[in-house]
Amino acid sequence: MSKATDEWVKLFEAKENKSIIRYALTGDGSSADTADVDGRSGWAWVRYDEKDDRASQVMNYRYPGISQDVPVVIGKQYSTDRFYQILGLNLELYYQSMTPGSYTSYLLPIHGSTHAANGNDPVEISTGNIVHGKVIPTTPVSLNVYSNYLTYEHNGSIVAWPGGTITLSTYVPGTVGTHRYVLVSLNVDTNTLQATAGVLSPSPVAATVPDVPSGAISLAAVHLSYGDTTITVTDIYDYRILFSAVGDVARQINDRLAVVEANLDYLLSVHMAEG
Repeated sequence: MSKATDEWVKLFEAKENKSIIRYALTGDGSSADTADVDGRSGWAWVRYDEKDDRASQVMNYRYPGISQDVPVVIGKQYSTDRFYQILGLNLELYYQSMTPGSYTSYLLPIHGSTHAANGNDPVEISTGNIVHGKVIPTTPVSLNVYSNYLTYEHNGSIVAWPGGTITLSTYVPGTVGTHRYVLVSLNVDTNTLQATAGVLSPSPVAATVPDVPSGAISLAAVHLSYGDTTITVTDIYDYRILFSAVGDVARQINDRLAVVEANLDYLLSVHMAEG
């Protein structure tokens, strides 16, 4: 009987060792960039129960260079493993606020130097996420839109647009089955919002965005259809460029045109003098 009991105990202990997992945060609670253990390749610091005084070293071959404070699952992949290791990320903590695809950000190695002044790390930027000059629906929604603040250069001076609203109610198509785009832009001479109506198009023919007026900074193209009573976020298409200096560009073009015209006048006068 005693022998049978011993065998059951061994089986139970083997099963228990294989199934034990613990939850922890990576790192030792310091300001280090990563949770790696200095001088011990393949090992990382983790803190059980999120307590800094319970830091331990575990194997970490899965996520070298993992950041501090990442929630992870600690355990043994096989019962014969000698050391505990990081088995994976504790995704349950983030199911309510994040998507699984975003977890890959935890696995990035240190690359801060590539974001320096002359860095070479390309980053795709969605202009729709930039608040500067962004056109959004009003609250509550209406046939008005609001443009956020915008700073730009015009005629050698820095000009600030503080933000404001423009109504597009007069641009709603009055013919059944038609639609159009209305371009919202900032007039750099008056520092005011302006609307430019596009040509009416019958559905389902695609409408076209009107040209940007001279001396204006384009902000958004707003889609309006017959019968619209509100403008929502799905009706607004970002129409900005990342760095806008339209006013200053216009000034530089005018300056260069003046030089060209002066040269032409000079050449013409010389030609007439020569007979």
